[in-house]
Amino acid sequence: MKINLLAWILPPLMLMAGGCTAAAGGGSSASLQRELDSLKSDVAAMREANRLADMRGGSSDSSAEINRLRGDFQRLSDNVGNLNSRLDRLEQQVGLKAGSGQAAGYQALNEIETAPPAGRPEPVSPSSAAPLPPAPADPYENGKELFNNKDYRAAIAQFKSYLADEPKGRNADSAQYYIGESLFAERQYEEAILEYQKVVQGFPKSRQVPPSILKQGQSFEYIGDKDGAKLLYQKVIRDFPANWTAEVAKKRLSGLSEG
Repeated sequence: MKINLLAWILPPLMLMAGGCTAAAGGGSSASLQRELDSLKSDVAAMREANRLADMRGGSSDSSAEINRLRGDFQRLSDNVGNLNSRLDRLEQQVGLKAGSGQAAGYQALNEIETAPPAGRPEPVSPSSAAPLPPAPADPYENGKELFNNKDYRAAIAQFKSYLADEPKGRNADSAQYYIGESLFAERQYEEAILEYQKVVQGFPKSRQVPPSILKQGQSFEYIGDKDGAKLLYQKVIRDFPANWTAEVAKKRLSGLSEG
């Protein structure tokens, strides 16, 4: 809406500026018009005087006065013609300059319409915006995802990376437990027993202790050491009777006893 208003305002302003410039260079159009009107009034008066003189008759004095009036009338007529010519030239000059001023006004308007607003930054397209830096990777979460996808060796590497950075971190006990679980899933039972033991000794208050002892018993069972497995199952039942691992340990112990 602001640009439309400028389209109406600028050309007339440019026309006025052009008219003022022309008047300053070639004389005032209004002044010439007033002078012309005055001369025309004088001419009209001279004509009336000449008409009255003709009515009075042909005395020598009257003839001389008439001739003088006629001369004055001729000079006034010439002045009127000159003024008319000057006025025509002035109007042409004003028209030309007004036209150039109007053209300049439209040019200025086009520049206003096409120029970006001052002080306003150019919009940035999404494709040109700088990409956000990736969020820092969490080795523990990466390890869990890899473990769930059964990529156990890669999971172990991520859990060990987490423990190297945060050996007493919030998820340190679980990271250590998942290392034992990954080895257990790969049937590396001797190695798994050692990793589970790091949970028991390093995090004695952790919720991962009961399942670690249970899995140690299963590992001893799978490598053929039934006596070692029985001792560990009994420990789970005795030390953690309310934990879910106690029920599992009872079942496995019963199976070994029957066998």
